[in-house]
Amino acid sequence: MALGIIRDKVISLKNHGLSIEDRKVLKEDRRLLFAWVDEAPNDRETPVTKWRKARSRKAYRTIQDASEQLFLAAILSITPTQCARKSFDRVLESLMRLNHEEFYFTLGPETKSFLEAIAAEQGFAGNRQYLAFMKSLFPRIEPRQIQFAYSLVRRNDIPSFLGKMLEGITSSQEWAKEESQGGNTTGCVTIIIPTNEHEDGSCNIRVNRTLLMQAIHDFRITSLKLE
Repeated sequence: MALGIIRDKVISLKNHGLSIEDRKVLKEDRRLLFAWVDEAPNDRETPVTKWRKARSRKAYRTIQDASEQLFLAAILSITPTQCARKSFDRVLESLMRLNHEEFYFTLGPETKSFLEAIAAEQGFAGNRQYLAFMKSLFPRIEPRQIQFAYSLVRRNDIPSFLGKMLEGITSSQEWAKEESQGGNTTGCVTIIIPTNEHEDGSCNIRVNRTLLMQAIHDFRITSLKLE
C-alpha cells in the first residue's frame, strides 16, 4: 500500500507540483530537516524513540540515494513513524528495484523559491543532501545555440506544412520524455501573447529535428542569414 501511495504522489507532483498539504508537511512538519539533519542528543527520549528516528532517517536517505524524485514523494506521503516500522523494509526493497528513470520529473521556479526559503528558515541551506536534491529537481538549462534559421513558406503549402509539424511534435524527444513521465499535457507548444492588442501573437513548437530538416527541404523554405 505504501508503495502505491508513493507512486501516486509522484504522479501528482509531475502533474500539479506541490499541493497546499505538501507545503505544510515541508514547512510545518519540517520533514526535510528531519531527514537530513541529525538531532542533538536528548536524554528525555527513550531508546525506542531514538531507534525509531534513526530507522526513519536511514529509510529516507536510502530512498534519496536511489532517486531524488522518489525521495520527495516519500517525504511527502510517508510519515517517519511509518518509515520506522519493520514492514516498511519490504517497501524499501521494492523501491530499490524500480526503474528510477520512470519517476524522473522536475519542478518549477516558484517551487524552487519555496524550498530555498524553507532551507534558509530551517538552517540546512548548506546541507550536502539538500544541494544534491535541488540540483536534480531544478537542473540548470543551458541556452540553446542556434545553428540555422529559415522562413518564407509558400502560402499554399501552409496546411501541408502544419500537418508535417504535427507529426514532428509527436515524434520529438520532448514528447517522448513527457509521455514516459505520465500526465496528459505537453510543453511542446508555447504560445506568446504580446501586450499590444494590435500585434500578432506567436506560437513556438518543439519538433523532431530530422523531420524538420526534411520539411525545410521539401517545402523549399528560405534560409536566413544569422549575424
